[in-house]
Amino acid sequence: MAFQWDYFIAHAGADLDAAEELYAHLSGQARVFLDKKCLLLGDDWDRKLAEAQRASLVTLVLVSSRTEQAYYEREEIAAAIDLARQNEHGHRVIPIYLDDGAERPYGLRLKHSLRLGAALDMADAAAQLLAELPQVKALAGEAAGPVAPPAAAPAPAPRITLSIAVDQSAAHEDVAADDAHTLAYEYARREGGATTVSPRMDYLDLIDAGGPIDPTRFTWVPFSWDFPKLDFKVVNNSRETVLLSDVVFEIEESRLDPMPVLVVRPDALQSNALHVRVLNEGWGPAVGLKACFHLTPTDAANSAKPRYDEPYPHELAIGDLEDRANVDISLALVQAGADLAGLAGLGTMSRRVGNVSTFVNDQGVERTFDSAQLAAARRQFFGPFAAGAALMSGEFCYTAHTVDGSDQERRLKFWTVVWLYNENRLGAPRPPSYEYATKFRVDGANYQRQVSISQEVKAGDTDRFLVKIGFDKSSRHRLRAKMLFNDSRELLSPPIELRGFVPRSGIAYLREKKTEDV
Repeated sequence: MAFQWDYFIAHAGADLDAAEELYAHLSGQARVFLDKKCLLLGDDWDRKLAEAQRASLVTLVLVSSRTEQAYYEREEIAAAIDLARQNEHGHRVIPIYLDDGAERPYGLRLKHSLRLGAALDMADAAAQLLAELPQVKALAGEAAGPVAPPAAAPAPAPRITLSIAVDQSAAHEDVAADDAHTLAYEYARREGGATTVSPRMDYLDLIDAGGPIDPTRFTWVPFSWDFPKLDFKVVNNSRETVLLSDVVFEIEESRLDPMPVLVVRPDALQSNALHVRVLNEGWGPAVGLKACFHLTPTDAANSAKPRYDEPYPHELAIGDLEDRANVDISLALVQAGADLAGLAGLGTMSRRVGNVSTFVNDQGVERTFDSAQLAAARRQFFGPFAAGAALMSGEFCYTAHTVDGSDQERRLKFWTVVWLYNENRLGAPRPPSYEYATKFRVDGANYQRQVSISQEVKAGDTDRFLVKIGFDKSSRHRLRAKMLFNDSRELLSPPIELRGFVPRSGIAYLREKKTEDV
């Protein structure tokens, strides 16, 4: 596959200076399209820009606090994402964040990115882009070939260098989730060269902000997630072949992250009447959990709107939530006017044939209803909840332990629909299996994990490989990675702080699958 341009720079008009600086760093060693530099007087700029972007291998998106108001850049971002979706290797999208106020535009959240700051300037970003360009071209099926000589001789490079980032590959393919429930890991360099790897998910951000959280539909795990994978890149500028034999992780500290992550599971099958399922996907309890809420009449389409105005008419103590609870709100429904005793007197459905249902009461007496009769019989007990459903909306209040040992008082807005009667009793399928490369402790200090590898990097060549890090629970790890090569020589990474999120039900999911496969 041939490309006219290596890089297409998309930018807001207000960020032209930054775009020109990036162009200056790249243009001597790569083919770069920048509108200010490449358009000629009289060109139909809208057509020329679209053509140039389609003919480019990579779209570099400069993201700043001005991007949200930049209409044409947002169009270029959408076009870049569409090109990448058509062929992930034929077009690559790389965001470059210019300032801390930059919001992540839609579609770029999961893209491995560069963030400028004290530890990374535009020259550093350009150098990293150029170092990876041969591999990007190889993935796209285009031979790297000779490049134009640089405008100025580069500074002397170390003979063998190591850099580490975080890989952003797809999460579990067997778990369906929207973007808000998809976990990614964010990589950043701090002053002094230290690296931070942190979990990012819109749902976690929403919990930190106090909600409101929507009910989350899922079969086994509420999140699409995976363990972090450290992305190792080695450049051999020496005249000898380097044979990489091991990666040794020297972990200074591992500590459990006990922050609770609350999830409300909706009664999608209408099989959990009068109850609300609340799950804790974190690894520490929600201490003293209570729910304060309104109950509003609604229907199957949930036409009512959640209410978060105080005072709340209903309050329910749930207690310390470690794992999950099926919370009974019958008393609140009765206080709101529902006749649950009368509804229960109809009995339990024992069979259904066509539109005729048979119910058995506590005395063993059977009664049959067609669909119209059944609806009328139930409706007389619904009280204000004419459709047989209530919108429960309000706040969870609880105490959370933090990874640093302190406690936080938290309030989290939520809503869900609660049915007054059951219609179905359906189960869920069993899950598949998964394996990972190496595993850190959840709690520990001054220990090692050694991963045997076999990577050959010839003189003048580059290499890239991944190491996936597993752990049983959400945890924080401070470490360095030491790479051994030729006669036990070493490459040592800068300090790394890795924080990982593991949903509680995700580990149960993996264990069950592993047992199934034995």
